[in-house]
Amino acid sequence: MIIGDIYGGLGNQMFQYAFYRALSKEINAPIKFCTSLIDNKNSHNGFELLEVFDIDLEIASQKDIFDTVGFLPSFLIFRKFLRLMSSFGINHSSLIFEPHYSFWNDYHRFAVDDIFYSGYWQTQKYFENYSNLIRKDFVFSKPMDSKNLEIALSIKESTSISLHVRRGDYLSNRKTFTKHGICSLEYYENSINFFLSKFPQARFFTFSDDVNWVRNFLLPKFDSIEVVDINYGKYSYNDMRLMSLCNHHIISNSTFSWWGAWLNESINKKVIAPKKWFADGTDSSDLIPEDWLRL
Repeated sequence: MIIGDIYGGLGNQMFQYAFYRALSKEINAPIKFCTSLIDNKNSHNGFELLEVFDIDLEIASQKDIFDTVGFLPSFLIFRKFLRLMSSFGINHSSLIFEPHYSFWNDYHRFAVDDIFYSGYWQTQKYFENYSNLIRKDFVFSKPMDSKNLEIALSIKESTSISLHVRRGDYLSNRKTFTKHGICSLEYYENSINFFLSKFPQARFFTFSDDVNWVRNFLLPKFDSIEVVDINYGKYSYNDMRLMSLCNHHIISNSTFSWWGAWLNESINKKVIAPKKWFADGTDSSDLIPEDWLRL
């Protein structure tokens, strides 16, 4: 049995789920999910996968975890110590931590018997052979309300470009800012102009946790921008759903908008992603699909 660690916001949870789901198919092993880090930490909107998608997902009990690794890896400091060990190639025989953000060729070498996996697993290379399965799992389960339906109709009736601006916690948390940084105004201006040069009548549906910044810095320069500001808190996933309906995408350095673009199944879509995903220089070359443009 595989036990997969789940933590972070919705975008991170989706990458983790996709990795574990594909791995379970690849090695023909059942899978359960550990949510203790989300359950014990008040961040983002908690464990969202079961709320947002209609998927069959079994939560691992403390007994499941103990029987697998011989102890309960529930303390954050202890997990950080084990993750540090894994960065030097040292892994507990039944507890595997992702050693780096790039695609790890040996990810399935340890997948025998019962094993606990933990990591972000942020590249489609881990699940590209099971993309159709992942897309079926990531179908939004709840119907849209009238306001979202109205925006969805506007998206469908236009040459629509989703534009995501992530600032909020990237600015308010010093550690997060040092790791991620934020996309510059120049990045958004260049991306918008790229699409306008190809689609002069394009409409940019903008999603952000800082709509005032969008109104102050983008709206005065581009009259084709529409700010979507109706989804908050536990309903924020609707922004991802609306993004996925757009023809093309400008994403921020956020897995939330990464999935908004990826869930668009059109083979004709164009996606622009920031050239520098991590402010601290962490390698992100495997995170962005090869057919996406980096500016």
